[in-house]
Amino acid sequence: MRNFAIAAYVSACCSASSQAWAQNCKPAFSETDKISKEKYDVWGAVLSEKGGIMSTSKVAIVATIWRQGKVNQIQLRVDRTEASAVNAGMASPLRGIVGKPFYLGFKTGDPLAFEVTGVENTGGVQQGLFAATGLTRAFLRSAVSDKALAALREALVSRQIDSVRVALEGDVRIEASVDDRVGKKMMQQFSCFYESLDKQGINLSTAVDPPGQAGRPASAGEKQAETQKPAAQLTIDQVIQMVAAKLADDIIITAIRNSSSKFDLTPDALIRLKTAGVSDEVIRAMAR
Repeated sequence: MRNFAIAAYVSACCSASSQAWAQNCKPAFSETDKISKEKYDVWGAVLSEKGGIMSTSKVAIVATIWRQGKVNQIQLRVDRTEASAVNAGMASPLRGIVGKPFYLGFKTGDPLAFEVTGVENTGGVQQGLFAATGLTRAFLRSAVSDKALAALREALVSRQIDSVRVALEGDVRIEASVDDRVGKKMMQQFSCFYESLDKQGINLSTAVDPPGQAGRPASAGEKQAETQKPAAQLTIDQVIQMVAAKLADDIIITAIRNSSSKFDLTPDALIRLKTAGVSDEVIRAMAR
């Protein structure tokens, strides 16, 4: 069973525009669990598609959100289509990895980061009418508690997504802009998702997180607070992730100093840091 989900977080207030959207709400599609036979609705949209008529490959990012039973999921699906089976065989596969984050950026306000708690990687050759094409897919899921889902509501139904960033295996990073039409559509999908929970009598505002529940979304502000706490040893990968989350240099440097980490800054490591956008000030702090 393939799960498509991009879950969110939101407070109970609904704007006039979201109420108007709810009158015309239709899920992107519905699924039925093969074991429990439970039917559930899935909401979402294609956030980005890169690659034109003359291109040999195309990359698309699809966002979806759903709730099955008491489980909420947020997921981005990354599709890469190659124009020929030969090209597909030569290209490095896109593979999701547990523990890496994906990000939603907005026109206003801080981005939201979601830790990947589950992945599904698929690939193969599809035989078309005239030629075979290659398709690689990476499904990146983040389990979200009811409490976090309630907290994110206002942000996701009132702020327009304008960018997305995905971290994949092998330090592969994909980012894309989201145009106004799609950003507004995704806001509508989030509003409809929450409205559907309201109609089912699901009161997220009274939710209590069960012990050990994973996948709590974190805002950029929350990420900054975390980096200011005394930490264990930091790794080069964690520094790169903090830079990818657009944390300020002084916050990253404070986290490095508090961690007492000893980084092995070989020439290859230095090149990797600069390629990832790490500033000279941060690298100097790592070298001390």
